[in-house]
Amino acid sequence: MRPAIRTDNLTQGYGGNPIIENLTIEIDGGIVGLLGPNGAGKTTLLRTLATVLPPRSGQVQLFGKSLDGDADVRAARRHLGFLPQEFGYYPNFSLYEFVRYCLWLRQVPGRRAREAAMDAIEAVDLGDQAKTKMKALSGGMLRRAGIAQAVAGGVRLVLLDEPTVGLDPEQRLAFRELMRRVSAEATIVLSTHLVEDVAAICDRLHVIASGAFGFSGTPDELIGAAVDGARGDTELERGYISVLRDERVRA
Repeated sequence: MRPAIRTDNLTQGYGGNPIIENLTIEIDGGIVGLLGPNGAGKTTLLRTLATVLPPRSGQVQLFGKSLDGDADVRAARRHLGFLPQEFGYYPNFSLYEFVRYCLWLRQVPGRRAREAAMDAIEAVDLGDQAKTKMKALSGGMLRRAGIAQAVAGGVRLVLLDEPTVGLDPEQRLAFRELMRRVSAEATIVLSTHLVEDVAAICDRLHVIASGAFGFSGTPDELIGAAVDGARGDTELERGYISVLRDERVRA
């Protein structure tokens, strides 16, 4: 079975500044966490995988197919849900109209889209806000609206950039439960600074530093990477900080 994501010697950046250089990875199945400091390349990688940014060089494959042209990109987007750190929306759309519109962009048929939109809205506990205009939603509700559109319609790959920012502890627990359900049918890749979120739900972790993966493994393996005296309030944080420190020393 072909992986949901594969990159070969992927290089990406902005202007004259390379952010990711010669990155080769494979990701398939379960919930995968991306950890790394600001500027490490997490958002750039997610935007590239989401087909927002074409690679500078190298190759991206989604669902076993290379993204060699516009037709390939459009085909991949039908099966792809993406939540950026900040997402756009029409403020006078209701929540239902927003999610339904995102499904229309993915070419989900009308009758199925109606059901899928409400299912996703209910899944993020916003069923009573379905008719509320987007501009009237609170920050936390907007974040949940973004999560709803990303998982709606039975997508095969979900890419989430800082999905739990603005959510309270109870909402974060509900998010984790939703991700576990969605992961039965889709590969999920989420970028976050909240180590406790990835510890709770991720099957596999990648620590990205200076545009490369400095660590790839399970949460337990990252815990095992901790060195004596490493800073952190939890074992996983100490492993994460140890990996980052090692990467900085090698750089």
